[in-house]
Amino acid sequence: DIQGVFERAGANYNQDGPGILRKIPQETLDEIHQIFEVSGALEHYDIIEKYSEQKANEMGIQFDETGSCEYMQKIFTENSGNH
Repeated sequence: DIQGVFERAGANYNQDGPGILRKIPQETLDEIHQIFEVSGALEHYDIIEKYSEQKANEMGIQFDETGSCEYMQKIFTENSGNH
């Protein structure tokens, strides 16, 4: 089961405290967001999203904000051999 996998990986899934997949305090998330904003990373991310959506439309596949959208699944699981 998935909980067993988390335990074997040392995960602390969506819980307070140390460990991978732990719940991150909102204050920390806000600080990270500020760092990304000041460094230009958010602007870079927006550019990536823009062209990813454009490519998904060209390919005729679903693109949205979730990690489970068809486009994300395709780019992370298929290898065209062209890159």
